[in-house]
Order: sequence, then structure tokens, then C-alpha cells
Amino acid sequence: MATKMDGGDVLLEEEDDDEIPTLIPVVSELGESRSVPVTIITGYLGAGKTTLLNYILSENHGKRIAVIMNEFGEGESDMEKSMTVSTGEQDSALFEEWLELRNGCLCCSIKDNAVRAIELLMEKQGKFDYILLETTGLADPGPIANLFWLDDELASNIFVDGILTVIDSKHFISQVEEKKADIDINEAVRQVALADIILLNKTDLITETEKSGILSQICAINSAAIVISTCNSRVDLDKILDLNAYGCDSSHSYLQQNLSLKQQSERVLTAAGNHLDKTVSTVRVDLPGTLNTLEFDQFLQLLLWESQISSPTGATMEVLRLKGVICESDCEHTTILQGVYETYDKRSSNIPIPKEPHSSIVFIGRNLDQQVLESSVQRCIIPS
Repeated sequence: MATKMDGGDVLLEEEDDDEIPTLIPVVSELGESRSVPVTIITGYLGAGKTTLLNYILSENHGKRIAVIMNEFGEGESDMEKSMTVSTGEQDSALFEEWLELRNGCLCCSIKDNAVRAIELLMEKQGKFDYILLETTGLADPGPIANLFWLDDELASNIFVDGILTVIDSKHFISQVEEKKADIDINEAVRQVALADIILLNKTDLITETEKSGILSQICAINSAAIVISTCNSRVDLDKILDLNAYGCDSSHSYLQQNLSLKQQSERVLTAAGNHLDKTVSTVRVDLPGTLNTLEFDQFLQLLLWESQISSPTGATMEVLRLKGVICESDCEHTTILQGVYETYDKRSSNIPIPKEPHSSIVFIGRNLDQQVLESSVQRCIIPS
């Protein structure tokens, strides 16, 4: 783990409410315990986040899911009740009652701090296999994802499975086009840029021509995300859970698919060049050879921490999301690279470095330049 941010210790207070279930390690079919995955669900106001969560909470899908719903979502949930549980601090978050539903899921709503709700959840008794965390419509999911990296105690029990962004296809173009004072990148663009998977919702309200244009706009911002079209937020849960988008499983299954050059069912890798915010884009670097670990770390620090890498026009590059599979000089196995804003993380996988090593890295951000990034990474390659 590497970060420029200064983090202090998090002080937690014990709560005494036996009715609130706890987070416990899940036992896999092989008998090994594993941490519980958290999917961060984001999307602009009215996109269909709450509709998706209500669908998950009411369908008989056979999965045990704890859902933390934001009180200020776009729709009222029949599952939400008004019994407040306080953490005992004047400025602390307030949580609603946890409800156990007929399909085996658990549900609560929150008024402020979702991370504290998870911490409280972890201290009580109960069982579930997944956590879905809904953000507010204007929330930036990046800092939320970073919290799970920076809080070692939290990260030992749970991990970010991925960021899911729900898009209102009817209003998407106007949302990403919106200009706001003192904001270089508006919330809708950030939510697309940081997404690992995108639900293009309400497609029944647009034409095929409009849909094609929206897909081009999405992929021009983030061509690394998987896009699924939906109506009324109905989706096969197997397509949005167990992504392990930030992990290093044995197969790199999500990353290999994510970094593949092959066209997927609803992705436009040759994205149109006329998307609304031309400053936000995706750059992919594929290079043969082995990276010098020290020199590559120095490059990442110049790019992410010091903001000293610029485009040919002199504009400072700003990375929102970083992901890749790389081969480094001091490792026997390939390394999974993940980053959100200034924070990046490198973890060894269990896949040996191939005889012909190569690295694939995806940068998503503002003012990115293909040639500059490629030449910068190339300079880190050990001469053969």
C-alpha cells in the first residue's frame, strides 16, 4: 500500500444492540475463511440505485446480502423503518433499524456515515455473504473506496469488490455536460470514470441511436468498465457480484476481462472522440519486458503524488483510477496494480511471471496523454 494522505487512528465506540447483525468471515466451499466483499453503488440522483436495491431485497435470488441504503435516495423503500440507533456521539451518524427480510437479506438505511454503519455491523451477531453500500447521488465514490484500503482493521474483515455506477440513460448527456463553479470534473463524470461496472438503466426510454451515442460517451470517459443495459434496474446479480475488481485472485478473472482488447457485448473500445468532457479519458499502456520496481514506483509517485507529469500542452495529468497487471523485477509472480486518486496499491498474485513478461496498465483521468504515459512507463523497463 502506498499513499500520500496522512491518516490518523480511527477511534470506534462499542454499541450494545443485540438485534443488529454482525459481519463474519464467509467460509468458502474449500473450507477457507474469506473476507466479505463490499460493492459500492453510486449514480446520479434518479438513476435507479434505490430501485436496484429494492429489487435485490425483494427477489428470491438465494444470496445473503446486507444492504446499506442511503436515506436520501431517489425513492422510498418499504423496508425502511424509523427506529434510530445512535453511536453515542453528538456528531456521529444515525442508523436505522436492521431488518431481516424473507429472502435472507438484511437491510438498513443511514443518515450520514456509511463506513461507521459497517463498523457497527461488524460488531454484532449474524451472517451474510455480501455488503452493498449505496452512496448519495452527488457522492464521489473514490474516497469511500480508499477508506477500505487506509483502515487496516476494516480491511482485514472486508474488501472492496467493485464500484457499480447506475446511469439514467434518459438524462445522462445533460448530467455529464453540466458545468459547476469551482469543480473541474462534475460528479456524474467522476462516477463513470471510477466505475468498474456500469448499469445503463432506463434504456426503454431511449432509441437505439441514442443508446449507441451514450455508450460512445461512456467509453470515451472509461473504456475499461463493463457496461450492462437494464430496465427498472433489473440485472442478474452474478454479473455484478464477486468481481474482485480490486483484488488479486488466482485467475485475474475480472482484470483479464477488463484489460482485454477484445470487444465485449456492450463496449465500444474505439470510443467516439466527440464526448462532452474531452479532458477525461482512458489511456491503456501495453509493454513487453520487466519493470524496474524502484523506477516504476518513482514514476507513480511523480504522477499521483507530486503531479509532475504533464501533457504536451502543459496540462497536469490527474489520475482518477488506475488498474493493471504488471511484471516487476523483484517479484516471481505478476503484480496487481490498483489506484484511486493519490492512493495506489500493489499486491503479488499467485500467477508466475511468464517467459515473455509484459505489463498492461489502464489510466483513467484528466489531461492524459498516450505517448507521454507510454514513454514514461517504457523508461522503467529493464533493458534486455
